[in-house]
Amino acid sequence: MIRGIAFVALLAALAVPVTATANSLNANGMMGKWKASDKCAAAAQKAFPDFTAESNAKRDKAMKDCLAIALDIAKVGVEGSNPFARSKISMS
Repeated sequence: MIRGIAFVALLAALAVPVTATANSLNANGMMGKWKASDKCAAAAQKAFPDFTAESNAKRDKAMKDCLAIALDIAKVGVEGSNPFARSKISMS
C-alpha cells in the first residue's frame, strides 16, 4: 500500500514540471501578443493624436493594420524580425 502511494506521489512530482512548462509557454505567447498590442496602440496614438472622428477612424485602422502584421509574423514564427517593419507606423 505504501509503495502504491509513493509511486503515485512520484508520478505527480514528475508531472508538475511538464504542466508548469506548458503554462509558461502559453503565458509567454500571450505576453508577446499583449506587447505587440501595446506597441501598436502607442504608435497609432502617436501617429493620430487628435480625438476627432476622422483621427479616431484613422487610428483604429492603423491599429488593426499594425496588429494584423504583428500577429501574422508571430504566427509564422519568424525569429529576429521586426513585426513593425512593414507597418506604415513608425515605432521609434
